[in-house]
Amino acid sequence: METDVSQPGGYDMMGCLFGIRNCCNFEPIAPPDRGIPENASDQFEPLRDDDEFLTTWVGLDEIEAIDWDEYANRRDSRVSFYDEGGNYIKKVGAFSIPCEEDFDYMERVNNGEEVTLTLAKDWFEFDAGDEVTLVREWRQRKDVKNDGWEDNFEIFRGLADEYGGSKNVRMIAIAVG
Repeated sequence: METDVSQPGGYDMMGCLFGIRNCCNFEPIAPPDRGIPENASDQFEPLRDDDEFLTTWVGLDEIEAIDWDEYANRRDSRVSFYDEGGNYIKKVGAFSIPCEEDFDYMERVNNGEEVTLTLAKDWFEFDAGDEVTLVREWRQRKDVKNDGWEDNFEIFRGLADEYGGSKNVRMIAIAVG
């Protein structure tokens, strides 16, 4: 039986589970090159030899064995932005921001330092003169268990009850290569 539990976005969990778009730098639970399970339904057959798609899978038994308190191998490769009140704004990749007093800030951020800058002109979601704090953070697996993933896992558990246990339920991931 196939059940569609498509998860738009959720790239951090895809990194956690499969190593796909793994900005958080987790050791993946399942290898990203597992392919399609041998006994998957016929609807997956066209993907078996298609190099356009990356296909892999993880079993519910593997998901249930995850240590959600485990930290990633390295700091998140993206930088987290916080406003002057300490409120998280968002994570971004490579960038350069306009600031007057500090030109080696990214080297310090990349070394794990928390760096606060005053913006020289309007940028991103901030005005000139606003302070922003930048940091590359360590992530735990539980940090990416959001955006409906627990709901998906509950669906899998229900399927496991119906189909003979957690070893009989798998999530197949399909990503454009």
